Amino acid sequence: MTLAQARVGKYVRVSTDRQAEHGISLEEQNERLDSEITKHPEWILTESYTDGGYSGSNMKRPGFQKVLADAEEGKIDVLVVLDLDRANRNEVNRRWFEQY
Repeated sequence: MTLAQARVGKYVRVSTDRQAEHGISLEEQNERLDSEITKHPEWILTESYTDGGYSGSNMKRPGFQKVLADAEEGKIDVLVVLDLDRANRNEVNRRWFEQY
């Protein structure tokens, strides 16, 4: 990996079936993030994280916990999400996550 390259993870989440059907589905989030990632040739997608059926206010989501573990272990340099509320709905948790 060169200095210009970054190991990227992408994270998608929906909390309800209704949201998946009438909002932005996991599939649509993945497609939009893939499109964004391809705009950055220096980014190398190394991991995809998914939490379907989990509220963004719940920090104990399996995919989200894997994001934290992989970041701590240095496996990813950048995490892309469609919107910050996909990662966290709770303001305090969101601020903590942004700093993390």
